[in-house]
Parts: sequence; C-alpha cells; structure tokens
Amino acid sequence: MQSYDRIVREITGRIAMTQPECEIIEEIAGQVSTWVEIGCLWGGSAILAAMANPDLRICTVDPFDKYYDDDLCVETVLENFVRFGVAHRISIVKAKSHPWPFPASVRFDAALIDGSHTVQDVKADWENVWASTDRFVLFHDYDDPPIQDFIETSVKLKPYRTSKRMVAFELRN
Repeated sequence: MQSYDRIVREITGRIAMTQPECEIIEEIAGQVSTWVEIGCLWGGSAILAAMANPDLRICTVDPFDKYYDDDLCVETVLENFVRFGVAHRISIVKAKSHPWPFPASVRFDAALIDGSHTVQDVKADWENVWASTDRFVLFHDYDDPPIQDFIETSVKLKPYRTSKRMVAFELRN
C-alpha cells in the first residue's frame, strides 16, 4: 500500500484509518466514478480514494467547526489535496451532513460515512446516502458498539467487505 504509506508520511494532520480500512477504500474507489465522504478531517481517506482511481470525482462534507481538533481548517485540507495532486478532483462542501446538502437529483456511486459518531447522526447519514447512492456505502467506526449495533440491526444487506473498524455494503449491482 504505497499510497497509504505516502499519506501517513506526508499529510499535514493524520489519516484517521488503518491499512485494512484503506485497502477497502482503494478497492471500492477503483470500481466507481463518483464518491461522497461524510467527515473529511484532514482529507486522508479522500486523498487515498482519489489516488486509487485517477478518474474518480469526490465530494467531502464537513462543517469544519473545529469539533475534532483546533488546528483543523479548510485551508489545511486544501493544502493536503494540492500536495498529493488531487485537488482538482475533490470538492469540499462546508456543511453538516443533515440536512443533506445536495439536491435529490445528485447521485453518487459510493459513500463513506465517517462524520459524527453518534448513532442518531449515523442513522441520518445512512438515510441520506441510501437515497442518493447507487452502488456502495462504507461505514467507518464499525468497532464502536452502538454504531455496530445500529448497522447490524438497520442495514439489511450482506457486507461486501469488512475490517475491524469498517464495513462496506454493495447496494445494487
């Protein structure tokens, strides 16, 4: 995983995923042309997805309200995107994910849910991406018992890929 190792070394901030989660992202990113990511942090997973597929177009959704880290800001994320040569393929939507910041006509091939880690917010994110995503939905923080319980009781699909901290579902073939 050369991309993962490079991101770990060169990103300002950190990539908030381990190699097994990144392998799932790379695999799925290679199969799709549009991607939405709820929760951007420093942009590591969006960068990874973009590096996995040179034709992939990505939207990240994050309010950048300094909830997670006082040093986190849009400018740093944009600098990371530029550093890795993917800024022209990633759009930042500076907003909360609920209400959904896209019109109903906007569709994505894949969605990564990794924003707020409350069950209420994950549920709202699931409902939003279910209505606007055509092929894959990935949930990060699958190792958090309340999140795992919600996913296992509410997402009525067989997992496509899993790791300790991530589960991915294929919605429609």
